[in-house]
Amino acid sequence: MHKTALIIALLSLLSAFFFNEVNISYLKKDGVPLRANQTVITADDVSYLRPAQNYLETGELRNNMIGNGAYFLRPPGYSTFYICLGSFLGHQQTLMTLKYVQLILFGLSVYCLFFIAFGFIKAKNISILITSIYGISGIAFNFIFYTLTEAVTPALVIFFVYFLIQAKSEKQQKKKLINYYTSALIFCFLFITRPVLGILGLAFPFFIFADFWKVRQQFILHLFLIGIVASSGMILWQVRNYNISNTIVGLNPIYYPENNQSSFRPTHEALWDLCKGWGEIGANFHSYVGPFWSSAINGKTDKEEIEKIIQHIPLEVVQALGRDKFEKMFKSYQQSILYQKEFKERKLAMPKEIPAIEQQTIHQIEALTEEFKHEFWFQYYISSPLKVFKELAFHSNLSLYIFQKTFRGNFFMEALRIFTFSIHVFAFIVLFISPFYKKEWVLKSIFSFAPLLYVLFLIFVQRGIEERYSLPILPLVLVSFGYLLMLLNTFIKQKLKTQQNAIT
Repeated sequence: MHKTALIIALLSLLSAFFFNEVNISYLKKDGVPLRANQTVITADDVSYLRPAQNYLETGELRNNMIGNGAYFLRPPGYSTFYICLGSFLGHQQTLMTLKYVQLILFGLSVYCLFFIAFGFIKAKNISILITSIYGISGIAFNFIFYTLTEAVTPALVIFFVYFLIQAKSEKQQKKKLINYYTSALIFCFLFITRPVLGILGLAFPFFIFADFWKVRQQFILHLFLIGIVASSGMILWQVRNYNISNTIVGLNPIYYPENNQSSFRPTHEALWDLCKGWGEIGANFHSYVGPFWSSAINGKTDKEEIEKIIQHIPLEVVQALGRDKFEKMFKSYQQSILYQKEFKERKLAMPKEIPAIEQQTIHQIEALTEEFKHEFWFQYYISSPLKVFKELAFHSNLSLYIFQKTFRGNFFMEALRIFTFSIHVFAFIVLFISPFYKKEWVLKSIFSFAPLLYVLFLIFVQRGIEERYSLPILPLVLVSFGYLLMLLNTFIKQKLKTQQNAIT
């Protein structure tokens, strides 16, 4: 078993290394800029790197924004990787080392995934298949040479679940607790790397109850202590943020009111919530809200700008809710941006209390949102979430430049895309029937309930997503999918055996 897992892990490591290195070389060849000539540049990566760089230079974990929001725009988990390496290396060497550390984490996680899969599926061949698809095909290693949380969160999820499963299967009390606390420590780091993945912590009560339910005091004690360890990082982070801002900023404070430098303010959040109602995607939303904000922040607030942005609102929505309401709302929005303009030009933080003109705009947007929910309830509660699920699940997860650009159209590339697309789609659809598997509730808590809750949160609550958001739970979803393959395989074998017996 260990030899099999090791072989798959090594092949996965080689596959990930080869394709990511080829991807980097083609990016260089095509003149696409890289960060320090090492990692892929994205719109988000600097928000993880700059706080780490500032910490190494000044001792303060913050980005370069003005105001208290600079201290907690991103949770500190991923920045810690850079800080640890950057304490000994220069910027370019740190990024180079970081991407190879992420590569090694990927290889180790594939090794662990095989044992997770076998423990749940109980079929070696299908466990080999699922682990190989995850590790070798390219469906899971697209962000290893990026500086985003997706470079490490899939591995952290696998390590967390691996030690959780080990704890359940361990008979010796001491080793069982060591595995539980190791799992809790990994979860602690995962939680402050990507807070939404805290949903996976739902599994802890199920596992601890399964092991300690016979003695109520032990169950309560271990649930409390393991819970404290698992949440300690986030608790400390929230206490630190409260001490800085004198307010509870939450898990994802990207719309903190003191921001004076961009459109990411409470008004932006309210408008985004409205547009997500009809299933708008982030790239489209920012393609028209960004220019609208830029025009207003530069003093251009004429009616033409309002007309342009209203053109991006679905016509039936504008007609049903009233064009005049949208015009008044966007006019107020322009005035709120002009108010922000003064603070931006003077390089001052915006007030902690949301200004009156902004509150007025937010109330107008919220009124439109409530009216939309009433007039277009089917779209809001059913078709839009389905549209988000389609964006989350219906893709190949092959996001490397060479997959999307360089070799697009090549026969073998298209065959791989069709294969990984099919696996990804069916695996996420099967997730919705996985709660009905005839498996222990404790196992379904991590392979069905928690991943499903994560998906439901994304499609009903967060709504604004990117394709990469499926990646952290992909290993769990694939294992759950593998169990269905095992059931189908067993059913077919039994049918064939029955037919053979009937013939003889």
